[in-house]
Amino acid sequence: MNLARSAANIHIRRNGARDRIVQHPHPSFPERRQVLRQGRHLGRQFVVCRQRLEEGVIGGPFLDAEIAAGALIDEGGVGEAIGKDDLAAGERGVDPLLDTLPAAFASASSALAVGLALGRAGAFAALGLLRNYLFGLSRLDGTAYAGVLLAPAVAGLVATYLPAQRRAAAQRNARSRIGSVVQTTTRIDDVRSWLAPLRYAPRTIGFVPTMGALHAGHLRLIEEAKRNRDWLVVSIFVNPPQFNEQKDLLNYPRPLEADEAFCETHGVDLLFTPTVEEMYPQANCSWIEVSSVGKYLCGQHRPGHFRAVATVVMKLFQIVQPNRAYFGEKDAQQLAVVRRMSADLNIPVAVIGVPTVREPDGLAISSRNVHLTGADRAIAPRLHLALQCAAEQIREGQRSPGLIRRAGMAVLEAEPRIEIDYFEIVDPDEMQPLAAVHGSVRIAAAIRIGSVRLIDNILVTVGQPG
Repeated sequence: MNLARSAANIHIRRNGARDRIVQHPHPSFPERRQVLRQGRHLGRQFVVCRQRLEEGVIGGPFLDAEIAAGALIDEGGVGEAIGKDDLAAGERGVDPLLDTLPAAFASASSALAVGLALGRAGAFAALGLLRNYLFGLSRLDGTAYAGVLLAPAVAGLVATYLPAQRRAAAQRNARSRIGSVVQTTTRIDDVRSWLAPLRYAPRTIGFVPTMGALHAGHLRLIEEAKRNRDWLVVSIFVNPPQFNEQKDLLNYPRPLEADEAFCETHGVDLLFTPTVEEMYPQANCSWIEVSSVGKYLCGQHRPGHFRAVATVVMKLFQIVQPNRAYFGEKDAQQLAVVRRMSADLNIPVAVIGVPTVREPDGLAISSRNVHLTGADRAIAPRLHLALQCAAEQIREGQRSPGLIRRAGMAVLEAEPRIEIDYFEIVDPDEMQPLAAVHGSVRIAAAIRIGSVRLIDNILVTVGQPG
């Protein structure tokens, strides 16, 4: 009766431990090791009690021990995270209690559960477990029980091999989807669950955050991600907090069906189109402020804009957790803000800048261009022309930012319908005005033509031809 009570208590303790782990699906490495040890220990206790209850009949308790330890370990997610420490994990499965036959079976049962849990870990798990079982065999007298001990070793190898085959098949299936049907969701949980298996794949996750109305500039970002062989996630979200004028927010183009077709045509793997309620389920109290980089230029004319940009990009980074993220250099200050935020906050994302895509007449391609009237569109290329004029001043040897600005602004001022927000020569990383031109500089400008605001910039390096 006492033995029955002991087995029941072990069963209850196992379930309680498992429930605690399930509530924390991402334990730290030391916690994983603790759970692994606890799983093996409980498995051994459970099988020994059951063996005695069965009066020496060992076949039934063997399976029960596997279930007992396997349920705890597998649901804790330990096996997927051990990685190349599997060989050492196999060695830790060897127990001095192997001197007795019941304990040998208990150790084998627990180790099989570990093997099943480590199924995704690869060849190192199989080698570690096999070494453990062979060591166990060497400790037993005779070969009568060799088949019983080798059976879980083979099962551990199979449990390692089959998930690897399933992963390879999943990767092949995912590759076959590229260029066909794009996966589309509005839910954060869907993004996380879809991407979770890909984090074990050899290819990286690339991310292109957009506000939709996709065009050739976005295509260049997608192509860059594909060139790097990324699994590609594109998000479309018009972020209300970054708009200073409600009219601008309401008028922003949202051709979602066309954007979905665009992503499908160009091989996007996952399209994330969240609603405002999904991204901001409650009033937002936490904001990311990249003070100096976002203070000048557009930050001066659009208060709070880059605070909202940095915050939504951080939220998207947390949702997608990409290896690389791609941003266009047309929005150079936004790119600088995201790079500085990622560096300051140790975000493990490589922020890739992609050159601006232009129309044949030099106008930078932008979603806002659709709002230009015919007459306004005809004068819009003056913005790029003014930047080129200023760059030519630098190439000819001019080093005074004031004189360089004056030359560029003269091109814009010649057209009375153009209103200049700013025209500056700044440091390309800090986005702050320069007292003198040296090294690499960014010439940045923003203008308004009618109700449309256009921005553009070019990077110039002193001593380098155009």
